[in-house]
Amino acid sequence: MKAKNHKSAHPASAGSSRTQCGEVTASPQSFILECCEISFGIKNRANFLYDAYNQWAIHKGRQALSVQGFGTELDRLGFRVIESNGSAYRMGLGLK
Repeated sequence: MKAKNHKSAHPASAGSSRTQCGEVTASPQSFILECCEISFGIKNRANFLYDAYNQWAIHKGRQALSVQGFGTELDRLGFRVIESNGSAYRMGLGLK
C-alpha cells in the first residue's frame, strides 16, 4: 500500500510558517536577515527588537509571534539574553 502524501496545497512562503489554524506567522530568522546586524560586540534591548519585529511583521502582512515566542526563537538561534540595570538585552543582535 502506498503512503498518502499530506503536503499542503498552499505551502508557506519564505520567511513565514503556518500555525495549526492556518495563519501565516512572521519568521524571526527572516526578520534578522532583513533588519538586523549580527556581531559579537552588539547588544540591544529585547523590547526594542520585539517592537521592530512586530512592525516588520505588520508591514509584511503576517502574524507576529508573541513576545515569549519571539524570545524562545532568539534563544534557539543563540542570541542570549542578559539583564542590566533592570532591562533585558539580547547579545550579538542589533537593528540596522
